[in-house]
Amino acid sequence: MAEFLTTSGVSSGLEKIIGAAQKRLVLISPYLQFPQILFERLQQADKRGVQIVFIYGKEELKGEQQSKLRQLQNLSLHFYENLHAKCYFNEADMIITSMNLLDYSEKNNREMGILIHKATDERLFNEAKCEADSILYASSREGLRLQKTQLRRQVSEDAGHCIRCNAPIPPDRDKPYCPKCFSTWIRYANPEHKEKHCHLCGKPSPVSMTKPLCNSCYVKHQNDAWAQPIVDTFRKLFGW
Repeated sequence: MAEFLTTSGVSSGLEKIIGAAQKRLVLISPYLQFPQILFERLQQADKRGVQIVFIYGKEELKGEQQSKLRQLQNLSLHFYENLHAKCYFNEADMIITSMNLLDYSEKNNREMGILIHKATDERLFNEAKCEADSILYASSREGLRLQKTQLRRQVSEDAGHCIRCNAPIPPDRDKPYCPKCFSTWIRYANPEHKEKHCHLCGKPSPVSMTKPLCNSCYVKHQNDAWAQPIVDTFRKLFGW
């Protein structure tokens, strides 16, 4: 059963979620400025080999926070400009809350949140996780922005196709679905599920998330810088 949390409950619950993470930890917050105790917990999780995914928005990270994050070896950092959600979860528990990952919020604001246990509220947990994965899918990964800019210079904006419905979308090897089809696909998240259209030419072809191009397009573009596979990273982010 879900639990109601006050400000102190959100803070202690978040610390427990970080401390209990075994494989994957997702932290979604428009603003990032970690209290020291939380960053120490993150360092411990990083040493355990936990894959840490941060999604933030609103403003660029300050130098101090960037320096801290560089210490984490298993970190994937993402930016989503219109982000307002605050959600923190590992494999078993999730907190949806009003509280940003800000030291100021913890000490000065009156916050509320809900703690969801997957063991007792699996449907609710999975629905929230699907939305979190959708936000991740729509975000820009720090360090890949240049790669995606180069992609759009090499291939026109209208050259891509959703591999399920064939709708025109920007060509992007790690995002071959339109938002509508992705929201359906993510419920099962099967990277090998057979789809109908090549991501580049749009012609009928047996493709999938792991192989979004038909054979002809793969041969034609395999040496292009943008076409280098990043599926392994994508799988790591989604915990496959």
